[in-house]
Amino acid sequence: VLESLFAPHSQSETAHQIAFNVSRFVATDRTQRENTFQLVKQFYGIRSAIVHGGSPDYKKVDESVKRAFALVCSVLRKILLGKDFVEIFNSEARRKEMLQNFLFD
Repeated sequence: VLESLFAPHSQSETAHQIAFNVSRFVATDRTQRENTFQLVKQFYGIRSAIVHGGSPDYKKVDESVKRAFALVCSVLRKILLGKDFVEIFNSEARRKEMLQNFLFD
C-alpha cells in the first residue's frame, strides 16, 4: 500500500524515498516524521529480506507489521476523509506534484 501511494518517480533509493514521502504526508512534527521514517525504512528492509529469500527475525516481523498496519490505516484514513487527498491520489500528475512538493517545501 505504501509503495503504491508513495513510490518515487525514480527507482533509486526506493525505500528511502517511500519512507520520506510517507513521513511528510502523515506526520505533524519533526519527531513524528523521524519515527515514521524509521518505521517505514525498517519495515521495507524486512519486506525486502523476505522477498529476496532472506530468513527474517520473526519477532521483528511481528512487531514491525503491527506498527506498519497502524501507519497504513492512518494514511488511508487521511486520504479517504480528505476530499483534496482523494482527488490528488486519483491523479498521477497531482500525486507526483505532491511528492515533488514534499522535497522542496
